Amino acid sequence: MDHGRKEALLYFCLFMLAISGGLTIFRWHDIKGSYLINTNALSKTAGTIRSSGIIRKNGSKTGTTYHYLIDYEFRVNDRIYRSDQVTFAPTGTKDRGFAEEYIGKYPVGKSVTVFYEEGNPSFSALEPDAKDDGFLAVLGGVFTGLPLICLVWLALGNLRPQF
Repeated sequence: MDHGRKEALLYFCLFMLAISGGLTIFRWHDIKGSYLINTNALSKTAGTIRSSGIIRKNGSKTGTTYHYLIDYEFRVNDRIYRSDQVTFAPTGTKDRGFAEEYIGKYPVGKSVTVFYEEGNPSFSALEPDAKDDGFLAVLGGVFTGLPLICLVWLALGNLRPQF
């Protein structure tokens, strides 16, 4: 492999790792709730739904999707917290009925049970057992695993570009 291709491959791997890092930061709450904590160990407290609605998003590639947006408030140790994290799964689909179901389930003013992480009440959800369906794990594997394998291959093969 010539120097130009090695360099391009290195930059491609670093770009993929950067995308992986960005996705991890953007979806950290869902990743943590779906894969990194035992949701049975979360503490519980009472909360109240503050707002409940549907957001319609029009994407040029994805078309129209409908997302529920439910905001709730709860108190832990005399401090009030607000969150819109209902589950650790995606909040929308192309099916408007999906969002309507959640809005019907959580109307404004309803009393709810809020599950939160002890010592970090800002990490909370109403349905902590509703998790990502594995899409984030697959995406993370592709955007992290493949570039890491490529970088190891470059390093072990002594194919690192000389700058």
